[in-house]
Amino acid sequence: MKFTFLLRLIAISLLLVAGTPFAQFPARPVKLVVPAGAGGPTDVVARVLANGLTEAWGKQVLVENRPGAGGNPGAEVVVRAAPDGHTLLLGSAGPIVINMSLYPNLRVDPRRELAAISQLTSVPLVLFVAPENPARTLADLVRQVKERPGQLNYASTGIGTMPHLAGELLKRQAGLDLVQVPYKAVPAAVAALMAGEVIAFFDTPTGFANARAGKLRALAVAAKVRFSGAPEVPTTAEAGYPGLLADSWYGLLAPLQTPRELRLKIHADVAKVLLAPDTKARLASLGFDVVASTPDTFADTIASESERWASFVRTLGIRME
Repeated sequence: MKFTFLLRLIAISLLLVAGTPFAQFPARPVKLVVPAGAGGPTDVVARVLANGLTEAWGKQVLVENRPGAGGNPGAEVVVRAAPDGHTLLLGSAGPIVINMSLYPNLRVDPRRELAAISQLTSVPLVLFVAPENPARTLADLVRQVKERPGQLNYASTGIGTMPHLAGELLKRQAGLDLVQVPYKAVPAAVAALMAGEVIAFFDTPTGFANARAGKLRALAVAAKVRFSGAPEVPTTAEAGYPGLLADSWYGLLAPLQTPRELRLKIHADVAKVLLAPDTKARLASLGFDVVASTPDTFADTIASESERWASFVRTLGIRME
């Protein structure tokens, strides 16, 4: 039923854009800016989408990674780009909704200077430890940290990113003295966890590939329900921490003045790519649930997520200079 409804939305979108000046879009290669490093979950979604759109459009869709500074430089590139659909941002909650609460001197506000096209996917974060760690449950890990207050570290992908906020939620929920160590990208954080430099890391379900290979162990999913790809892993609520909820999402945005008709066309094409059975199955195998929401629905998500995380950032008192 849900799949049929989404297909109808796509059909309506295609009818709306048929016969407009944007029917022949794109006219040249499209740049897909990713405000994160290569190999991480944002990059994974970007490359799956870029491959599908390249085939659908007959024009190359090029992924451009711009990691660092919480993703702000990447977002700024798209804010400053021409509003013709040929430069798009594939970002996550960090650079889109969280950073405005973290950075007092940002030169752009992605919430107000970018136009929503579609929420592409959603995915819960998962708490991982190294296989050498004797902890088999979240309770075990909490005991470890409490036995060595201030001596153990957890990895993040930078201050204000979802892995950081999830780690801070864990600290507050469990009353832990645990030190954050930020890394530039997910692969570096995972490598640090495997090397024993940190004791824990909140990753997306892409980390289950390492878990299946015996390189990591999953302790809990930071969600209300168990992840379908690993139903044996309990939720944080089941482990006794119902307030420890952190999910990551990935969305596509364009410069603010991009015409609505063009955004509808791009959304329709993106939805066709994501909802194709092969693509949907591939993303599911990597831990991503396809959403493919409309521009208006994604705009509502951005507004609600901004309010949610701004409140938590204020509670933490985090500020970036």
